[in-house]
Amino acid sequence: MEAVKQLQEMGYFFTVQDDRLKYFFAGPGEPDSNKATKLFALIKTNKEEAINYLAAIPPPKQPGPNLDTSEVINQIYLGTFTGSALIPVLSEYQDIFGYCVWICANDQAADRKRADATISDLVFTVQEFKEIVETAMSGHDKLKALMEVKRIFKGLVMAG
Repeated sequence: MEAVKQLQEMGYFFTVQDDRLKYFFAGPGEPDSNKATKLFALIKTNKEEAINYLAAIPPPKQPGPNLDTSEVINQIYLGTFTGSALIPVLSEYQDIFGYCVWICANDQAADRKRADATISDLVFTVQEFKEIVETAMSGHDKLKALMEVKRIFKGLVMAG
């Protein structure tokens, strides 16, 4: 679909999850908002075609800055992580999280990411990320249920 291709060339990243189209802008620079608005209107009127197109092509590699995921995770556990990072999800967990998630160093950064409706629907603070890792060790089904609840209630993951 031409509108999706043009938006991808502008720096937009698309995923399809549960028959829902997700997107966010990963750069570089700022998008041409007039052009983007027109292209998104085309996609909205042809949503099924856009979803079918995206489902038929391989997902793009990690969007945005070329971050080393292992370095981000290392910094999280060392307590030196700052800012926000969009990290790819391992293939065995993509049915739960999608292709990527945001990790944010603090609540304020996470709140900004959550407020942007175009960003991946899963945004975690460092503390939430640690709780998710611990939950993942308990089993795939438990993790999947937790993420479904987080999505439904747009809640936070906290130690219980």
